Amino acid sequence: MKIKFEEFLNEANQERDDYFVFCEVGNQPNCDILIDVTLDEAETTSWAMAQELYQSYEGLHGMRSYSEIEEEMREEDEDVSEDDITMTYNEEIESWASYYAEKFDPNSEKQLDYLKQEGLRNIPVKYKYLFEK
Repeated sequence: MKIKFEEFLNEANQERDDYFVFCEVGNQPNCDILIDVTLDEAETTSWAMAQELYQSYEGLHGMRSYSEIEEEMREEDEDVSEDDITMTYNEEIESWASYYAEKFDPNSEKQLDYLKQEGLRNIPVKYKYLFEK
């Protein structure tokens, strides 16, 4: 696969850092720390986390699945495209979920509180000291 030189420079020049990624559906948060990634990678991860969390609640509280949305859209227009269905499904997720990525700050009480709520299951070794008693 060929990429344009400008795209290569963009990717090569992106700053790599440690990021706090967060998503929430309803009152159920999920978060993690990513080590040595770009902001684009962190944002992609937070969106994937939001999708996964949303999918775990599909069918509850009015959260529609991809197949439910597809069925509804095909009833209205049997020639609807897969792209339109996917776009509508992603909009459905975004209406229920919040998600973001920001640089990890070991001094941020908000970030540390969310990580503690998650049970500290995947804390990178270089940050374990933050949670030792």
